[in-house]
Amino acid sequence: MKKAEKSGWVFCNDENSLLYGATGYILDLGLVSANVHFVLSDDGQALDRFLVMEYTKLIPATVKPPMNKEAFDAFMDLALQTRDYEWAKKLVQEYEQEKALPY
Repeated sequence: MKKAEKSGWVFCNDENSLLYGATGYILDLGLVSANVHFVLSDDGQALDRFLVMEYTKLIPATVKPPMNKEAFDAFMDLALQTRDYEWAKKLVQEYEQEKALPY
C-alpha cells in the first residue's frame, strides 16, 4: 500500500486471512502496520473486527461495494457512532438510489 491515511478505507489483501476482501477503515498508523476496523465482509455481511495489519496486506478501497441492506446497516451504525451526520445523510441517499436500480 503506497500511502495510508488515518480514517482511510482499505480492503484486506491477505489471502491467508479469513478477512480477505473485507472492507475496513484505518484507526491508527504505525511504521509498518495499521490498526484497522473491518466493518464489511467480501460478501456484504456486517463485521465488527479490529486487527493490526501490515501495510503490505492492505490495499486502498477505491471501488465502493454495493449498498445492500447489510452494508447500509453496517455503515449507518458506523456513521452514527462517529457522529458523522453528513455521511449518514449521504448513505441514505446512496441506499435509496441503489434500491431504485432495476437489478
